[in-house]
Amino acid sequence: MNDYLSFFILILILNILFAFFILKNIDRFSRLFSLIDLEKNKIHVKDTPKYGFFVFSLLIISTLSINLIYFNKIEFYILLVYLLSFLLIGFLDDLYELKVWKRLVLATTVVSLFYYFNYQEYYVSSSFLNIINFLLLIFFTLGFIHLVNITDGLNGLVSSLFLYSCIYYFLKGFDNYDMFYKFFIIINIFIFLIFIIPNFLGICFLGNTGAYLIAIVVSILYLELYKISVLEYSDILLIYLIPLVDGLRVTLNRIKNRRNPFKGDFSHLHHLVRNNKFHTLIFFLIVFYPSFINFFYSEFTIIIGVISILSFFLFLIYIKKN
Repeated sequence: MNDYLSFFILILILNILFAFFILKNIDRFSRLFSLIDLEKNKIHVKDTPKYGFFVFSLLIISTLSINLIYFNKIEFYILLVYLLSFLLIGFLDDLYELKVWKRLVLATTVVSLFYYFNYQEYYVSSSFLNIINFLLLIFFTLGFIHLVNITDGLNGLVSSLFLYSCIYYFLKGFDNYDMFYKFFIIINIFIFLIFIIPNFLGICFLGNTGAYLIAIVVSILYLELYKISVLEYSDILLIYLIPLVDGLRVTLNRIKNRRNPFKGDFSHLHHLVRNNKFHTLIFFLIVFYPSFINFFYSEFTIIIGVISILSFFLFLIYIKKN
């Protein structure tokens, strides 16, 4: 155990040092890999580096090394291939702006294969048939990837949701995680603590790679605790409830106006508040307070959810009037 702890601390320190190195040279690395979010037709006013690919490459390499040395379990290799596949999909999307159907085909294939090889590990309900669980897991995972992707429109929002999710699951069920996942979640927390402030300041963006990997990592961390009844549906739903409600609102409006529901615009609430710091602060409070309260008072999940949805629409009405 002491050897493992020493190796873990070494890997953690190396990850932190490399993360600072990447941040310091983010513009150089991003231009080398053509991972630049161009200002043309965008909200931001200058070309901005994307850091998601580099951060998750670092995470995958570090977790692979500890699995090779200490665990060597096949299920962890399957997970790492899963993460690596979305790293590649995200990289291609950042590079070539893939069409929706191409992203969907690639993501569906990877997600399907992952749950196929883990058909006894994860489920939506233990009372469902395996095939029903398999199909629902694919549907919910793809939906969650889409949700995180469309939420990535305000500096620091998705990064803070991810960091918050990791800390939430760390506190809620850290003792129930396998040692591999304990290592993985701690590394994620420390690295995103380094990048979250530059992301808030608009110095660097997640990119599609970051958004995809965040969705995959959060879903896995959640499912690992859900299958042993440490977490409930509310422990992921309430964290992402406001982005979900806003995403549904925007999608329905696009359909109503006969527009492509998958084509981005600036009608999300996080776009509407971006130029006002006070409104942005209120928006962040509305996003985070439901799950924060639910952490301590999970018996009031429905009431918390209803109140948070009402507060969202009241705030939306206020923003539109002002």
